[in-house]
Amino acid sequence: MLSEITLNNMVAIDRPDREMFYYLCRFRRYLRYDIVRPDDGQRITDQDRQLANKLAARIGVNVWNSLIGRSISAIHSKWNLIHMSDEEWLRCAKVTKDVLGTLFVMGVGIPRLTKALHRKRPNFIPVCDSVLLAALQVKYEDKADGVIQCMEVIRNVARQNLHSLASLRSLCHAKGMELTELRILELLYWTVFGPFGTAQQRTFFRTKCQKHIESGTCLLGIPKTPCV
Repeated sequence: MLSEITLNNMVAIDRPDREMFYYLCRFRRYLRYDIVRPDDGQRITDQDRQLANKLAARIGVNVWNSLIGRSISAIHSKWNLIHMSDEEWLRCAKVTKDVLGTLFVMGVGIPRLTKALHRKRPNFIPVCDSVLLAALQVKYEDKADGVIQCMEVIRNVARQNLHSLASLRSLCHAKGMELTELRILELLYWTVFGPFGTAQQRTFFRTKCQKHIESGTCLLGIPKTPCV
């Protein structure tokens, strides 16, 4: 049995594996988003916009055009938000804020930008959508600072739940899925605080999902069907 995960507002998830698979199976974004590796890891492309739209970012071509070709190479691909030291985080946070500060053009806010950048830096930049920002109680005037605040809080929560997150990552691997601990924690927030997290909604979905399993199919489309 996996140990519970405690979020920043003291909400405890006693079956994080069940909630993780609920998100993955209900929204089926793993194959469309989480498994995709961007062609260019250092510069912003239209593929990043297309990936963000898999998470309902709804970014138009004209809105994104001015960002295409801009470099994010200063945010190193090997940085790990959860496992770096406090000293490293302070240094990396400054660099990241400077880079992000140049990317918030008209029509691109925190949710849209981080949905696009997460796949380029899956161990470092979380998907900071409106659900996560509200749950983490992030208040900001400067968008780049808002992302850094979000990263700071989710880093602290993750470091308090390292063992459970590592176990969830291993469980995903056993089921044929590769997810970072950062993404797992973010989607757990979304499952608990998002608009589809009531007990009634979960029960209804799990009944529906069970029928698919009994017929030999899986909503995720992966060989090893998870149990939700």
